[in-house]
Amino acid sequence: MRFALPACLALLGVVFNGCSRPTIEEARPAAASVVPSQTTDERATTDRADESPGESPGQGQAETVAPAEWVALHLAAVSAPGSRNWQEAVLKLQQVGDGISVEYLRRIKVSQLKEDDQRILQETIAAIERRLKDEDDATAVALLQTRLERAAYADLTCNPLEGTLVPWTLKYVGARANHPPVRARLEQLRANYDPDETAETESSWMTARVQVYITRLLNNSNDTSAIIR
Repeated sequence: MRFALPACLALLGVVFNGCSRPTIEEARPAAASVVPSQTTDERATTDRADESPGESPGQGQAETVAPAEWVALHLAAVSAPGSRNWQEAVLKLQQVGDGISVEYLRRIKVSQLKEDDQRILQETIAAIERRLKDEDDATAVALLQTRLERAAYADLTCNPLEGTLVPWTLKYVGARANHPPVRARLEQLRANYDPDETAETESSWMTARVQVYITRLLNNSNDTSAIIR
């Protein structure tokens, strides 16, 4: 499912100074229909891995979707817990969720959910945590561009996830930035970054923002706290 860019994209004159936006905790948008996608981002799971020296995706790699859908799924997951849209979003996050997804999902008050919805929530959290536990450098390399573009999309569109997703991404990637295959992929992206066609953001804006992230990661890979703004 494709999502249009938020209206605040017009405010990109302050693109490198952050946005005035609600936090993910405050965001309670009207639940939009989020229909689970049946396709994967093959570029993330094949082409990107082929580009990385000596690396291929690991067994624990998550399915990926376009950044706009990914952030929309998370907003749906914190809106109207127990609704049909909420169930669809949470079930989809079993396949595409990341570590930050677990942080959001754990904020949902389980006591407000029906028994079946509690089970869905718990199973989703467990599935994501298993995938992260099994993540190796090959998977980290294959998902590197995807993760950076998710953060950049939220950042550029003043999305409510921005305030937590950007720091999480920089910290998570930064923890592996000194691993040779991960660093090689970062350097490759710095030299020849091409935004994914699913990014749904002006190419020049996406390129500039991802390049900022990459520079921070390469310059501060020994001190992850330094790259969190």
